[in-house]
Amino acid sequence: MKEKAISVMVEYVPTSHSPDVLAENRKIECNSGLAAEDLISTRCIKPEQRQVPGKCITHLIVQLRTTEAAN
Repeated sequence: MKEKAISVMVEYVPTSHSPDVLAENRKIECNSGLAAEDLISTRCIKPEQRQVPGKCITHLIVQLRTTEAAN
């Protein structure tokens, strides 16, 4: 059974953030005050290979388990 997820766009994230690293997601949960495992996944809106070289920020799509976490 597929789990329901709420998608949220997060703007102006440093390009040093790696959405593929699980530790980064746990760091975001801790810093944002989210409950453990509320953050399902993060991904860049524009793939890294299509971004302008030298760009300092990017935008992410974050998937969360609950609407409370999204708010």
